[in-house]
Amino acid sequence: MRIEQFSKRYKSTHISLECVRSRAKVTVFTGPNGVGKTTVLKALATLIAYEGKAMCQGTTMYAEESFRYPDAMQTGEYLMLLQRLGKGNHTRMDALIDVFGLYACLEKPLSALSKGFKQKVNLVQALMEDVDTYVLDEPLSGLDQNSQEKLFAFIEKDDKKYIIATHRWTDKKAVRGKAVAL
Repeated sequence: MRIEQFSKRYKSTHISLECVRSRAKVTVFTGPNGVGKTTVLKALATLIAYEGKAMCQGTTMYAEESFRYPDAMQTGEYLMLLQRLGKGNHTRMDALIDVFGLYACLEKPLSALSKGFKQKVNLVQALMEDVDTYVLDEPLSGLDQNSQEKLFAFIEKDDKKYIIATHRWTDKKAVRGKAVAL
């Protein structure tokens, strides 16, 4: 991951980074709300226009803090649809459903899930993609401590790279990797 002379202007806000480079398996951007973590992640995932350089090696998948979902669709039906559309690896999807204990929710409508379970589905739908780098914006939001530990364990075992944004300092300490404070 490499960021050089990065600059993004919004109406009253200017975000800039001189140089950030990381070859670490996990890179964590941390800082309070409003400092530009999401902007940097979206730039790395090539979702926004900006000045300078922001790049990851290979393909990326961006998972926002909360995702939009089809209200009436069942959880399992939604994940299978994504997989059938070529949006994920079936073996990886099954492993993630197991990691997050989603079997009991597969027949429930997405709209009936709690915030924590919706976040687990969000993570499964992102991490089931077969890409080189996962860009996760506040992935721990809504997750209980046990689910957070399961996510960390999955990341540790996975052979992919991760770029994570969090505003909580303790999250940065829980994930082994390079930390970048904004």
